[in-house]
Amino acid sequence: MSWQDEEDIPIDETLAEQPFKIKLSSAGLIYKYYGKEILKRILAESFKEVSFSFTEVDHEKVYQKLYKNFILEIDAKDNGVNPSKGEERYYINTSLGSRVSRYNKPWNAPEYVDQNNQFKRAMKIAEEELHW
Repeated sequence: MSWQDEEDIPIDETLAEQPFKIKLSSAGLIYKYYGKEILKRILAESFKEVSFSFTEVDHEKVYQKLYKNFILEIDAKDNGVNPSKGEERYYINTSLGSRVSRYNKPWNAPEYVDQNNQFKRAMKIAEEELHW
């Protein structure tokens, strides 16, 4: 899947298998189109030493569970979907998105703050969360 222009990116797309019908953010779109293949590779690599192989049903279960317990929150936050109906009684500021966004270079950051280094630090947090 490749999109030539930003206008080609589907903005109302959801993950068909999920019941929440939350629009996919960039994270969700990447997951929808590349997640199954990436998961297959990760699972194969992680379990090769114990000679365990996953069936297609196993892969699908892991794919759905990872979306529900990891990617869905990112999609919802990126699309401004509150976790509750009505007024929120508290704000969650320790989510993955909140922790990663702390590494965005502020507009008034000193010159020595390297955005590439900040990005690498944010990626490390996301990677650790994914492996948890």
